[in-house]
Amino acid sequence: MNEKVVTVKNLQVTLDVAGQPLYATRGIDFDLYQGETLAIVGESGSGKSIAMHALMGLLPAKSQVSADYLQIFDRDILSLSKKELQQVRGRQIGLISQDALSALNPTMRVGKQILEAAIAHQHINKSDAKKKVYEQLSAVGIAEPKIAYRKYPHEFSGGQLQRIVIAMALISRPDILIADEPTTALDVTTQANILKLLRQQQKELNLSVIFITHNLAVAANLADRVAVMYAGKIIEIGKTREIFYNPQHPYTWGLLEAVPENKVGNDQLFTLPGNPPDLRFPPKGDAFAARNPYALAIDFNQEPTFFKVSSTHFAKTWLLDNRSPAYEPPVEIKERWQQFEQMTEGRKFYD
Repeated sequence: MNEKVVTVKNLQVTLDVAGQPLYATRGIDFDLYQGETLAIVGESGSGKSIAMHALMGLLPAKSQVSADYLQIFDRDILSLSKKELQQVRGRQIGLISQDALSALNPTMRVGKQILEAAIAHQHINKSDAKKKVYEQLSAVGIAEPKIAYRKYPHEFSGGQLQRIVIAMALISRPDILIADEPTTALDVTTQANILKLLRQQQKELNLSVIFITHNLAVAANLADRVAVMYAGKIIEIGKTREIFYNPQHPYTWGLLEAVPENKVGNDQLFTLPGNPPDLRFPPKGDAFAARNPYALAIDFNQEPTFFKVSSTHFAKTWLLDNRSPAYEPPVEIKERWQQFEQMTEGRKFYD
């Protein structure tokens, strides 16, 4: 097995919302290995981005963060100074945000913004750094990098801006890349090109990637493993093929059922009933119980632990307890893998 580059155990993040604590993540565990892509999926508000911001030390000042382990390689993130965190963020871990415009200073030329990152984290002179910026812009598919260097963010299209943000994230050659919904605002063709670029850069640089998305087709196409989040917790995690071919949690079933591509020829799309719980007041038991048509009485009183499906696949659902009545997932879920293979052009990325 490859080297473990990120270790997260029992990560709990509490945010201050108008003086009221909001329990954004409630005991998250996961690891990331060298060269792999871990996709974290779930509805908006499930805690995906908050968990990654905690890992990078980017949460608001009033946030409360605790963890048994929150490590990048062997460095404890919670014990680092502000200056040390800045070095970790630039040199060991890079971030691609959802909104490329918000990641760039609109009053500065894009080349200068990337240049500053190169000088700060690679400790090279301005002349050498400028050459690296040209090379990186070219590597991410920006034509005429010397001309692009002098342009301002508003002079680029959305797809070009996202490529520039990727260049900025990779200029210091980090070991780990966090991509937070990097293609959400892009059209389908541009999205496909950005995903292709990310796969290419990961392979060339041997990056370890955490990819945050609500798009299951993207996760199926890109990830080696998938973690499903709900109400501040990871409720299922496994290899991509296991999550899409043999999902065990009813919430994962619902996410798969709701994918529009699964409903070609059907006028009505499936939607999960109800809404996620208000994490200012976390529910007792399984947070998904109120929306779960397969809920058992115990779900409303006691939170399930992780049950082992395979050596790499785990799910938090009482349906896997040997005392649970027999159950079968919906027929549509059993048929979904063929559809996902078509959506991802049959890529065998999971082998």
